[in-house]
Amino acid sequence: MGHDRAGRELRRWLENINESQKEMLLEALQEGSLLKSAFWRNIEGLSPPDDLQTRELKEMGIKLEGLFQEIEPETIKTAKDYAEFCIGQYENYCKGIQTVSPDRFERLVEIGECDRHGTLEEETRWRQLRMGVTLKAFEMSLQHLQIPYVFNDPLVDWRPESEKEPEDEPSTKLPFDFWIPLMGRIDIRNATPDSPQVNISFDAFNRENPHYVIAYQILDMIEPQWLKVSGFMYRSEVKKEYEPVHLAERPFYSIPIEDFESKHDAQELCNILLIARNMIKNIVGPSD
Repeated sequence: MGHDRAGRELRRWLENINESQKEMLLEALQEGSLLKSAFWRNIEGLSPPDDLQTRELKEMGIKLEGLFQEIEPETIKTAKDYAEFCIGQYENYCKGIQTVSPDRFERLVEIGECDRHGTLEEETRWRQLRMGVTLKAFEMSLQHLQIPYVFNDPLVDWRPESEKEPEDEPSTKLPFDFWIPLMGRIDIRNATPDSPQVNISFDAFNRENPHYVIAYQILDMIEPQWLKVSGFMYRSEVKKEYEPVHLAERPFYSIPIEDFESKHDAQELCNILLIARNMIKNIVGPSD
């Protein structure tokens, strides 16, 4: 059975399974409660869940129901390093384009990708850091759950080998953030209390066609302590239920973060990951 076919069957089965079947399956799969694991936990499991932090979450409008993931200082440092690396790559790319393709460079400036000097705007830098934090958080979760995956590592230089015809040359960038056997392509997105919309490029979404869009809520990037795992949507739900809007002269799906939680919350995401892990183990066969 091919991975694409297996992924479709897994998704179809998960969409049609009834609650009693799901509970029976999860009871057999789970070797312990994921809520009590070191990664995704409910608010009572956070350390330390004192009254001040809880009150601050409520004041930000964050629902305390759901699952949260603690962020270690090393994760933030790694995300910053990744962000600076990617920013450096892109700024060099913009400066190269400025020389060999002025019209394309003007377009990048027009849509706010860089300024006249080929330097990225502050908002773009901030977006790169947020992306780095959530990508690393999800990768750590997959490793913790021992789920095999392919990660589109930003350290791989996605730029074409030559700057002369950048639009015509193949890119080394993979068309997903993560790929998980039997599940397919995963797109990781984020929002913050100040920017509660999950913005997804319409063109990139239709080009990459992710099977799942998973959304995190970053609660505090100044002194980051935790993320909220908001939930996910299937590709079909994004396409059918949301119309693109124009932001910075480009079409985007702009989805409220709470829509992810109301569609498929973090616990349902945990269930799917555990089911996929169990099915992968069955394919590989029993260990010696």
